[in-house]
Amino acid sequence: MSEPRQRHVFVRIPFHPAEFPGLLLDWRQRENVWEALVTYWHEDNARAITGWYPQTQIRPAGREAAPPAREGERGQVRQE
Repeated sequence: MSEPRQRHVFVRIPFHPAEFPGLLLDWRQRENVWEALVTYWHEDNARAITGWYPQTQIRPAGREAAPPAREGERGQVRQE
C-alpha cells in the first residue's frame, strides 16, 4: 500500500506569534526554492486558507515532511 501524499504540518506566518496546524498537499520548485501547498485553519479570522509557502515556513508535525528529491517528483516522507 502506498503512503498518502498529504502530510500534517505547522505553518509559520510572518508577523504572527503562533504556528497554525495544516495539511501539506503538494510541492513545487520555483527559482530554486521549494514551496509547499498548504491548507490551514486561521483561528483569528475563522477561515480556511490555502496557499504556497516557502519550505522555511513549514514545520513537520510528527514525521519529517520533505520536498521531492528531484524536480517533478512528489514530496516524500523521510523516516528516521
